[in-house]
Amino acid sequence: MKTFTSAAETRAALPTGPWLSIGNFDGIHLGHRALLERGRTRAEADGRPYVVVSFRPHPAVVLGGRDAPPSLSTDEQEREILASLGVDAWLLLPFDETLASTSAEAFVDEVLIGGLDAAGVVVGHDFRFGAGRRGDLALLRKEVVERDWSENRVEGVDAVRLDGQVVSSSWIRELVAAGEVARAREALGRPFTLPGEVVTGEGRGRTIGVPTANLAVDTVMLPGVGVYVTCLHHDGEYWPSVTNVGRRPTFDGEGVTVECHVLDTTLELVGARPRLAFLKRLREERKFADADELVEQLGCDQDDGRDYFQRHPPEELRGVVGC
Repeated sequence: MKTFTSAAETRAALPTGPWLSIGNFDGIHLGHRALLERGRTRAEADGRPYVVVSFRPHPAVVLGGRDAPPSLSTDEQEREILASLGVDAWLLLPFDETLASTSAEAFVDEVLIGGLDAAGVVVGHDFRFGAGRRGDLALLRKEVVERDWSENRVEGVDAVRLDGQVVSSSWIRELVAAGEVARAREALGRPFTLPGEVVTGEGRGRTIGVPTANLAVDTVMLPGVGVYVTCLHHDGEYWPSVTNVGRRPTFDGEGVTVECHVLDTTLELVGARPRLAFLKRLREERKFADADELVEQLGCDQDDGRDYFQRHPPEELRGVVGC
């Protein structure tokens, strides 16, 4: 899958006008997957390439003058997942004041038709676009029909629900922030996974017999503070582990850290860039009376992790894209 940053560049690389899907597919959850699979199906039936259009930075940064919502995945993870779903190209349009002020009608003319020569569009049922988010699915259909497209060239895909709850990136962020990583996995269709670099820590874990890999996380949100069963993916292997996300209150730590203890294996990981999949929350983080009491609890956490992996071998994650 190729990645582009302008409509002209994308169009020049394609043999024919593509089918499109448009949106910020943070995490690429079950709802996104349903939409993307439908878009790919329409493109294949039409003998056309399939292009996903997203925006960088997140429109909230420009429109609201505020930080973007915390990400559920990196661009690298999303690129891998999009490619696995049969997307031919990913267009990351720079979102600036000019694009933010472009009317819905002008967006159709200048980007969808004039820029990309699109053959059709598949979007979510709640799709919004153009200045003031005035454009919606009905307006998009109206505009393309006026430009000699048939109405069936624009398709809206219904939301996906999980036990009655609409699957959305915002809901999954709430789950991850609350530590409900098992539920987030259901909604994402894969485990929530942190990529990052292993950095040198204070070395305290090694002194108490529980060495940890300290992960400096890339631009992805952290799960809620607590202790988790995790699986560390490094160099093609999947290692059972238990991870603490928190402030190390027993040692009066400052700031939130991600400390991963690989079970029953010693790995030299400083400088490596693994991915850490969060599978189950074991308990909250708490302050212990002393190091001995902490070590005792860590032994229980490790036993809980081993029990989990007896039922769910880490090899189950092999081939799960994005982990």
